Amino acid sequence: MCMLSQPTRTSRPFYDSHNRLAKTTDNPAGIWTSIILNSEESPLVTPEFIAEKLISYGGEDSPEYQIKVLGRFPDNMNGYLLSRTDCERAARTQLQFSDSNWGWVAACDVGNGRDKSIINICKVSLDNAEVRTVVSHQIIEMSSDIDPIDFAYEIKKIVEPYLNQNISILIDGDGVGFSTVKTVRELGLNVHEIRWDKPVFNSDQKSRFINQRAFSHIMMRNAIKTGRMRIDTSEMTKDQLSRLPVYLNESGQWAVMPKKEMREKHNIKSPDRSDTYCFMFLASPQSSKLMERGEYDEDAALFLGL
Repeated sequence: MCMLSQPTRTSRPFYDSHNRLAKTTDNPAGIWTSIILNSEESPLVTPEFIAEKLISYGGEDSPEYQIKVLGRFPDNMNGYLLSRTDCERAARTQLQFSDSNWGWVAACDVGNGRDKSIINICKVSLDNAEVRTVVSHQIIEMSSDIDPIDFAYEIKKIVEPYLNQNISILIDGDGVGFSTVKTVRELGLNVHEIRWDKPVFNSDQKSRFINQRAFSHIMMRNAIKTGRMRIDTSEMTKDQLSRLPVYLNESGQWAVMPKKEMREKHNIKSPDRSDTYCFMFLASPQSSKLMERGEYDEDAALFLGL
């Protein structure tokens, strides 16, 4: 009998065949011959491929790298996305942009009466999500009882100073966020609606991420780990970012623990501030210099209602 699989679970028969039931010098009575195919040792794999996977998977300590490249069971399958040390470092990181390689993004998370409504304004590089740089500029927290429609008017008031610099507005459109999105559009602003329970964008990403929520969380983690993201200095933000339970499912896809399960099993409140930083990796920022140069762009004109 031959069993072939990725080592995604640290329990059950396939795990046992490589551990408790494997034939080794210490366990001569084992009934399985364990074979590990390590891509780092393969003559068919280029150093460039390994380097690319080190970056995209988040380094040698990442469970995804250990499973898909090293071919072994990971050291830590289920845990938090980031450590407190990672978050402290991200709050101190100093980053610079070139004059035209960034745009403003306002990410808005709509509370439901129990959670806070948040507006997070950041400078975001125009690069794709895997190499994007994000710098916190201003984060505004509303009271938990603000009405979703009233929140829409607050969004309009706060983003108005940035409209002539092509600010992109992102709002989570699920649940109560639907009313906020609808009202902001009625106020004449163009909104990108975040629906992050939807699948990701291409086949390669679908093999790695169960949905857009998982994709954006891993992109945020990689940005913080590689020094491409500066967060605000609030202790609440650091607490939320350092308490995000993630895991790899049986198909080797990243998933983030549902919020209801976070609350019921781990007493973790909704990570509203953290969510807005994740939104930055689902944005399509526009250059902040476009309107200052006096150029007319149809997309920008539509965005501004011209």
